[in-house]
Amino acid sequence: MRKNYCRYGRIRYYKRRTYHRGSQLQKSEVIMNTYYDDIYLTLSLCMMPGRDILTIIDKLKKADINPSNYKDIARDFLKANQREAFFRIYERLDDEREKLYKSGIHVVNYDSYDYPAKLINIPDPPAVLYIKGNYDPKQISTACISIVGARSCSEYGSNMSYNLARELSLGGITIISGMARGIDSEAHKGALSADGTTIAILGCGADICYPRENISIYNSILKKGAIISELPPNTPPISRNFPLRNRIISGLCDALIIVEARDKSGSLITVDQALEQGKDIYAVPGRIGDPLSYGCNRLIKMGAGMITGIGDFVEEILGDVYKANSPLTDLTNHERLVYDHIDSYPTALEDIYKNTSSDMEFIDVLQTLWDLQDKKLVKECSQNYYVRVI
Repeated sequence: MRKNYCRYGRIRYYKRRTYHRGSQLQKSEVIMNTYYDDIYLTLSLCMMPGRDILTIIDKLKKADINPSNYKDIARDFLKANQREAFFRIYERLDDEREKLYKSGIHVVNYDSYDYPAKLINIPDPPAVLYIKGNYDPKQISTACISIVGARSCSEYGSNMSYNLARELSLGGITIISGMARGIDSEAHKGALSADGTTIAILGCGADICYPRENISIYNSILKKGAIISELPPNTPPISRNFPLRNRIISGLCDALIIVEARDKSGSLITVDQALEQGKDIYAVPGRIGDPLSYGCNRLIKMGAGMITGIGDFVEEILGDVYKANSPLTDLTNHERLVYDHIDSYPTALEDIYKNTSSDMEFIDVLQTLWDLQDKKLVKECSQNYYVRVI
């Protein structure tokens, strides 16, 4: 398998790594960890930031305080205005756990055996994760790629996001995104179309579908992946929560792909966090002067890996595995000729015929276009205009 490099670092995600934490615990340790679980959950339900929760837990362990003595914990480690909420939630914690269970939400904290290992060493890791769906730690511990970009994307960006996610999923890579409108939604849909695994990181509670129009995507992800949030259930989608969740999108991946981003896009916040975490960055180039392309083109100028073709990029990632199964290997001479003259931007039938007329009659071009559409390699995006799917 070939190795690839970009200025932001070496690609690591073709290696199928599996992480393991801890060892078999004694009964006393299990009991102690249960109390720590209670403290983690109570502090999280109090809407305390993750870094503050981890600081308190660390102080508890260093002071060798029994985590079952919750009144002492509140007195020694919480501010006066935090204690009332802490006591109220801790004393009804069984009811809170029952609500989580009925909502199908699994709670993972920083000390849990199934906490994602990729998040352990990032700056400001989430202390608690609320996970809904068919969560399997292996989905995240192996190869993952995050795809993010503009909410108001072009058809070109939509196609690129969908097809990148689809082809990567066919190769067994888990796709991570934020389930926002536009590029994020298309990435999830592309992975689902390949019957692959996809994970959505939300800026609201895991029990809330936002935006509501994505309810079908939300329900499909629950069957084939997971919905993850560090925010307690019923937390509404507030704007300040979204930049925070971006560090989880980048933290869980091995590489980040940006598909269309404006000058001050939130996607560029994700890029900054990914760089801080040591992740590889890739960008899909766009047309000069297009506001949706400014962010990606600037990233490429700064040294991000440039995706010049879906097939080439996926083959570079998956190597011989993709090449052996690629539908492009079975094209006829006419199909290859026509395909080579279609771009990721809409290409007019007139231009396709002009570029192939020395080798093909017009009727042959039409027939070949129909064949390429049957193979899902090309689609007609508007009357007599065609774009590549792969």
